[in-house]
Amino acid sequence: MAATSPEPGRADAADPLDRVSSRPDFIVLGYPWLNAMKREQDALAYCGVLKVDPAQCGQFEQYNPERLVTKDTPAAFIYHTTDDELVPVDASVTFYRALNAAGVPAEMHIFAAGRHGSGLGLGDAALDAWPGLLEAWMRSRSLLAANPAALPPRPPR
Repeated sequence: MAATSPEPGRADAADPLDRVSSRPDFIVLGYPWLNAMKREQDALAYCGVLKVDPAQCGQFEQYNPERLVTKDTPAAFIYHTTDDELVPVDASVTFYRALNAAGVPAEMHIFAAGRHGSGLGLGDAALDAWPGLLEAWMRSRSLLAANPAALPPRPPR
């Protein structure tokens, strides 16, 4: 929601943090639960988890991230696995398509296998690659220095 419905900063706010927008500069989504607000969801759904009456669940559908994507949504890196047993990959694909349609820079990697919560890959040869893919994406967007050796040395602690 922070990426698709950020709060604008208030220039007149007393607190300096309230003067700044909540919009992140970019988003990194790993096996994200993007279809949590859909009433007809077969797997995990927000209303089911919170035990909300299905008749009242429809009010949450307005918060589906793919409905809220605009040209101002921050650039996104998404990775998911095809056989995620908890969060279906379809919602990530739908969100990626919405980003693409809005002209938002996005990169998505879908791995054939890997359980939900696979973290940094858990030693799986294919999944272990995603952090490197993320690093390359961040460097290509100038979110990290192009050459790690060019970074200034860290000060001693």
